[in-house]
Amino acid sequence: GVDQWLFEDQVRVSVTYFENRLQDMILFESSFAPPFGTYINGGDGITRGIEAEAEARLFKIVTIGASYTYLRTRATDVDAPADSAPTLIEDEVFLRRPAHSGRAYVGVNVQDTAGLFIDLNYVGRREDSSFTSFPAVRETNDEYWKTDLALYVQIVEGLRFIGRVDNLFDVAYQEILGYPGIHASWLAGFEYIFKL
Repeated sequence: GVDQWLFEDQVRVSVTYFENRLQDMILFESSFAPPFGTYINGGDGITRGIEAEAEARLFKIVTIGASYTYLRTRATDVDAPADSAPTLIEDEVFLRRPAHSGRAYVGVNVQDTAGLFIDLNYVGRREDSSFTSFPAVRETNDEYWKTDLALYVQIVEGLRFIGRVDNLFDVAYQEILGYPGIHASWLAGFEYIFKL
């Protein structure tokens, strides 16, 4: 990979290629008889891709950045029967691994005064299974965008008001198929920093 600061350390760019070869991955092999399945070392696989990131610092108080990941996965050898579980199928992609994902963020931070941070996350379509049928089958989990916001305001030295909103626009999504993501939620409170 390459990681480089530019323009008098105001801009950072990073590009990384990665490749992993996995062996003896753990699979759950289903059965009709109790205990209805067992865990086995059932297969091998490979993951490879590219991660790219850029970040810039502006006016000493603003940080903006973005990152992107392209991921390819493939099961190369599977010992378990193809109909025993959808978690690993030879020559197919891994479950819950999006080919495309990314993030963009903006932060404004006036030291010891206030800060505001916005984070936009993207997760692309990916193969998944809800495991609601037997044998379980593969399905496609939709892409989603989710925005989070955080802020702080300094009240007096050492004491801050802090707040956070997760899923700001109340987007419906499922990180895992069959399990809805958290609706818009917020947290607010105070933080006191002791100096010894």
